[in-house]
Amino acid sequence: MLELRAAAGVARATTNAIGIYLLVPRRIWDGMKRAFLFGLGTFLILRTILNIIGTLVEHDELNPTNVIGTLVLIPVSVIVIRAARRAPPNYSRLHAILGWLLGFLMVFAVIAAIGAIILIIWGGAYTQWKPSGP
Repeated sequence: MLELRAAAGVARATTNAIGIYLLVPRRIWDGMKRAFLFGLGTFLILRTILNIIGTLVEHDELNPTNVIGTLVLIPVSVIVIRAARRAPPNYSRLHAILGWLLGFLMVFAVIAAIGAIILIIWGGAYTQWKPSGP
């Protein structure tokens, strides 16, 4: 019986550690969820506007990357804002501000983490297979 409880505790801790729970404890995340989604939605909307402006400024040719990015970001931002409206309200102004900042800057953090992983892998591969000099 004790082993079953311990296994359930490990499973609960594992599911709580997925995603944003690595950064923020669950009780704080529940209060920041709405602000996080609004911050992420704000970033996506601003990125969409910047893609449209970038496409309009380029007079010579239409950049398909901007067009595809805009067409993808529009429905994603609508989905994120709708999810934010359904989320429970924030009871703390500090949690709301931190959640919004976390959501707004999340894309930059993911890009930086991917870049760091690539640099680590590339650096390790370079030192392992470095050509020997004369």
